[in-house]
Amino acid sequence: MLNVTNNPELVLEPKVNILTYLKGVFKAGIVLSNLLTCLTGFTIGIMSTGEQHVFNLYLISNLCFGLIFIIAGSCAWNTILEHDIDGVMTRTRNRPTVTMPQHNKTIRIIANLLIIFGSSILLLINFYVVLLGIVGIFIYIYLYTVVLKRTSHYHTIVGSLSGIIPLLMGYTTVSQTVSSQIVLFTVFLFIWQIPHFYALAIYRHNDYALAGIPTVVSKYGIKKTLMTCRRLILLLVLISFKLYLIGYTFSLLTSFLGIYWLYTVSQKVIINNSTQLARKSFGISIVVLVIACLTIFIEIIF
Repeated sequence: MLNVTNNPELVLEPKVNILTYLKGVFKAGIVLSNLLTCLTGFTIGIMSTGEQHVFNLYLISNLCFGLIFIIAGSCAWNTILEHDIDGVMTRTRNRPTVTMPQHNKTIRIIANLLIIFGSSILLLINFYVVLLGIVGIFIYIYLYTVVLKRTSHYHTIVGSLSGIIPLLMGYTTVSQTVSSQIVLFTVFLFIWQIPHFYALAIYRHNDYALAGIPTVVSKYGIKKTLMTCRRLILLLVLISFKLYLIGYTFSLLTSFLGIYWLYTVSQKVIINNSTQLARKSFGISIVVLVIACLTIFIEIIF
């Protein structure tokens, strides 16, 4: 019988649920949120062109699977490249790339295969969708993760640029012409991401500081960060009013939620608890995005 105690070279891997493992490596939350915005772009494309016949299973399947594969592959690369700083932060220290680094070489291979396979599927749609996907991968893996994440607080802005790519991929699947609807919603999504991630920067400030990651909070402080959030959310509300071009239901709901979000962030004067405030703001931001996207789906159905 093997005596583990007397064999220090033997390393036993921790037991991990396969779903937990996949979620930690491929970031299921990011994959799903990008899929949501991609399908929203697809829906806006249908609304802009009026071509209802493009709403078919073959086209949607290629778009969804292609996007899922390239996003999952990009996220896997992100977790590998950041495994050292993930090991320092409380929120991420239990990711498989940290606890089981011996698998990282295999994950790299899988990540590359996912990106190649996903791009091949997207090529069945059109060249523009693939090109946008490649741009998104370059921004997220290289500019955001490799170049800026450890050196500049502007990584949030660059990350937000990669965040609008799935929306444009969905739209380009249906139409290659620019419409006022897609321009406005692209601006809406880009602006939405900044207070969303700034709330996370405040909420996880200690984690980021421990890992030495520069954020807007470490650069300007919590007070100025919240002030920036208020201004951006106000701008988001104004854009929501203009987005009646997509639909009045969408415009009213997103405007109302935006005003509530702005009210919540403005409570700093009353509630002197920035962590609690940021956590609530982060939660509201997710609700805003989900409701905005679902409302667009409803607009096209009815």
